[in-house]
Amino acid sequence: MLSAEALAYFVLQKINWQFLFLIYLIVLFETFLQTGTGFIPALNQRIQSALQARGKELPKKYRPAIAFLMITLSLLISTFGLISLIAKGYESLAWGISIIFYSSFYSEALPDNLAITLIFWLIVHARKKGWPNLILKTR
Repeated sequence: MLSAEALAYFVLQKINWQFLFLIYLIVLFETFLQTGTGFIPALNQRIQSALQARGKELPKKYRPAIAFLMITLSLLISTFGLISLIAKGYESLAWGISIIFYSSFYSEALPDNLAITLIFWLIVHARKKGWPNLILKTR
């Protein structure tokens, strides 16, 4: 069970309730669909707002092109695998939060650039030794 990438999927397969498994897949697909269909218009609106702040406007003919570009980009990203992509994202987020958190301790004693550089150097060299993988278990 610990080796399963998606625990809910694994459990539903093991209990062999086909109806519940089908409902799970429908809900999962619906969630992905709603996320995607909400993200594309939100991105178009964000671009429109940024252009309006500069006194310009996004032509309506570019909106489908942006949507097509985002779908194509999503398909390319999906070749990396969703679970490994999420794991990498959480790992990067954890390192970013750690850098910000620990740099606040050194900011009083060291200049800001030196403190951040020192922490970044420690993290890079620690990663070469492999200890974050033992803690985060992402690989």
